[in-house]
Amino acid sequence: VPYRQNPFTDLLYPTKAFEYIVMGVPAILARTGAVVELFGDIPDMFFQPEDAGDLAACILALYEEPHRRRDLLEAERHAYRPYTWESQRERYIAQLDQVIARQRAIPNLEAH
Repeated sequence: VPYRQNPFTDLLYPTKAFEYIVMGVPAILARTGAVVELFGDIPDMFFQPEDAGDLAACILALYEEPHRRRDLLEAERHAYRPYTWESQRERYIAQLDQVIARQRAIPNLEAH
């Protein structure tokens, strides 16, 4: 995912990377702040932003060495696992339950 490095992209989590990982396609990403924070320092995952040569070298290395592709995808899937629906479902439902409970605790002024 070839993002330029700027204050916006340093805070951006690229949805496209998650889509690639879910589809079983290794993602190669520009090394930006939020992405490194999210995925950690996974070997072969990152290239220097705005460096087409570095991106090309990453693509070529993964093309020429299938074991690196497999290792990269496995590491990405492991890093992504906490963000899957299966992992987030209970947290999301608990948040909804809290909102509903708060709403029920508020007196209905229109009923009086």
